[in-house]
Amino acid sequence: MSGDPEEIRELNNILLGTIDMLSFGLSDTFAFPIILPNNITNESGDVQAEVLVEVLGLDIAYPSTSNLQTINTPPGHRAEIVTQSLDIRIRGTTEDLALVTPLNLRVVADLTDMNPGTKRVLAKIYIDGIEANIDPVGEYEITVSIILDQE
Repeated sequence: MSGDPEEIRELNNILLGTIDMLSFGLSDTFAFPIILPNNITNESGDVQAEVLVEVLGLDIAYPSTSNLQTINTPPGHRAEIVTQSLDIRIRGTTEDLALVTPLNLRVVADLTDMNPGTKRVLAKIYIDGIEANIDPVGEYEITVSIILDQE
């Protein structure tokens, strides 16, 4: 690095960014831009850093559930869930993962401000009835038809 010696002396870390630990399973590599304070130059020319994150001591399971629900259906409409079941990726210890059954899994899509039609909707995964440190990882969607209620 080159620049003002006092500024370089005060530089003891570089914040690269934030990693959402629920966005990946057991390992992934992330690229972050290297942003240095004013008047400091990286002489190597590197403009990004690659960060490998590994989750140690945990495993991944891939259960499936048909417990799909919607909330906040717009007034005057009804929702029909088109998706029949969903495979979910969950992370935890081997012992904790063994406790999970399809009955513990709940998939909920929020239909707030949705218009009529058939569409893919983001869904949140809930793991109910288990006292364990288990997390769903990744993003999930289900297909829902929002229909104007004619009744």
